[in-house]
Amino acid sequence: MKLTALVVVMCTCFGFAWLRGETEDGKPSPASADVQVGGKTLLFPAPEGFVRCDGVRPDWDQATVSVLPATNRRLIMFSTPSDLAILKGGGAPALARNFNSQIVRSIETRDVGEREFDSTRSSMKAGLEDMRSKLQAEMDKLASQGNKTIHDLYGADAALRLSDAAVLGFFEDKPTSLGFTMALRVHTSGADASQNKKSVVAAILTPVNGRVINLYATSDYQTEADRQWAEKSVAAWRDAIVAANPRMAGSVFDRYSYIFKGVGPAALTGAIVGGAIGLLGWLMRKRRA
Repeated sequence: MKLTALVVVMCTCFGFAWLRGETEDGKPSPASADVQVGGKTLLFPAPEGFVRCDGVRPDWDQATVSVLPATNRRLIMFSTPSDLAILKGGGAPALARNFNSQIVRSIETRDVGEREFDSTRSSMKAGLEDMRSKLQAEMDKLASQGNKTIHDLYGADAALRLSDAAVLGFFEDKPTSLGFTMALRVHTSGADASQNKKSVVAAILTPVNGRVINLYATSDYQTEADRQWAEKSVAAWRDAIVAANPRMAGSVFDRYSYIFKGVGPAALTGAIVGGAIGLLGWLMRKRRA
């Protein structure tokens, strides 16, 4: 009887550790990663079926963050296992579907609990709406950064162009999350070939352990099923991250909500990254061909 009770206790403890993304000794499992964000440690469980792919090759990291707005810092990125294998082998993966998380630098060290997020959510949304008319100019700037980095790294004379960006709507607008979907067209051209594709990006802004992070799921956009996949997948990833980290309620404040108006525009331009990096890989492959 005592043995049975002991087995039950052990299974229960190990089971809860697994749900938290931990091994039996309480350390993060290989499917989860600790990331330092503004003096706090955030645990990022891997999205189902995906593996971490940043930090594998310095040149790839440099190329992919080149299309990141200066306002943002990338925290982590995930690809399929097959894309990771290509990356480790020295190749350039297509990244037809990928995940990444970013944080806006201006609020990285600011404590924002769930109540604070709710009280400033309308300011973030207003900033995002204001950015729509300015999005093409920002995309042109990010594409120019990407072109320069590819040339500096690989000597490739090629052109990355971003266009036809459209916010398709908000799929979440809750006290602890703001989710929107964006579509854009990505075009690349080299000396003897070109490629053109449409991408869809689902984004969620959410407070995690006192830090407001941006989560993105990106897919090639061929049918509405791709949009649905992105929205459902980023929401599921958010749920897993929130469950894996401590929750911070905080308090309501309105006096400084204007500070957060810049978070919306930064989140919108940050969404461009997932769609652009697949064709950055194509440029790299053309250079090596």
